[in-house]
Amino acid sequence: MAYLEGRTLSKKIADGPLKLSEALSIAIQMADGLEAAHEKGIVHRDIKPDNVMLMKGSRGLVKLMDFGLAQLAESSKLIREGTTLGTPIYMPPEQALGEPTDSRSDVWGLGVVLYEMVAGRPPFQGEVDQAVIYAIANEQHEPLTAVRTGVPKELERIADKCLAKDAEERYQHVTDLLVDLQACRRALEPGTPKSSARATPVNRATLAAAGATVVLAGLGLAWWLTRSSETAAPPQYTLIPITRDTGYTADPALSPSGQLLAYASDRQGDGNLDIWVQQLTGGGNSVRLTQHEADDYEPSFSPDGSRVVFSSRRDGGGIYVVPALGGNPRRIADPGDQPRFSTSGEWISYTQGETNSKSQVFRKLYLAPVSGG
Repeated sequence: MAYLEGRTLSKKIADGPLKLSEALSIAIQMADGLEAAHEKGIVHRDIKPDNVMLMKGSRGLVKLMDFGLAQLAESSKLIREGTTLGTPIYMPPEQALGEPTDSRSDVWGLGVVLYEMVAGRPPFQGEVDQAVIYAIANEQHEPLTAVRTGVPKELERIADKCLAKDAEERYQHVTDLLVDLQACRRALEPGTPKSSARATPVNRATLAAAGATVVLAGLGLAWWLTRSSETAAPPQYTLIPITRDTGYTADPALSPSGQLLAYASDRQGDGNLDIWVQQLTGGGNSVRLTQHEADDYEPSFSPDGSRVVFSSRRDGGGIYVVPALGGNPRRIADPGDQPRFSTSGEWISYTQGETNSKSQVFRKLYLAPVSGG
């Protein structure tokens, strides 16, 4: 066997979710390798991060390893009904239930790895293998856009199609998956042209004519709006409930991307306020960011949407920061209210109430570095 010097993808993911461009690059190389194997009639059957090697000093080269469970696609002798081989977290439903597998099973495995690279965790988890298998066979995974901000809808669609429980609804050939992954990566590349319009030189006469046309068009539009406003019916609006909490809900804060809503609620029924985050598109349940017997309230997003700052009554009170997708809250300042990030994301502004010698209450503004100190 060839000696491969590098680092497994599982160790890379252990450091946290990958950049979207990096995750797509790895997924594309995996799909390219599976395409070659499938053309030879070989199904891997054990696609997982431990079997993906990131080659040292190769500027992103990936090797797909360990075909120990591989089988010829036309051979049924290597499968015994009612048995399972492989790692449960990465098994497709048919393999987890001991049913025959084919190349679409590898599509599922690649989808699980893609999901884990983006989300930092697999789509299906459980304390024991039986719980994982049940989740794979019966439960729906949480959409990628619900667990991480900034994920393109196209990338979520690709992952969802890979993770269709019915093999007939997945990509039928890894080649089709490879095409979609490559298109998604191109869309993420900086400087991707949004239109093919070419600039052409113009002279002053042309600009003057264009300006006159714009003025005339503007006057005509103003006349039409004035005339039509006399008879136009008032606009109709539809209110759409975002949360369905049974308790008290307040302090809504919208993420810069417009995809997430943070808020304070006592929906858990413990008699205190916690910070929750709700995905606004694509459905999904609210994610509980804080869990403490004291009240957490007044959340606000960082400029990049990756963190949430909030006020808390815990441990004598303070200003705290927590990752927007969940993690351990970190105290950065003394008790205060209305915390907000600076545009750089490096500072937090907040207010504190004080009482003077005449028992008059007034408020002062303070700044605290997010890094602490």
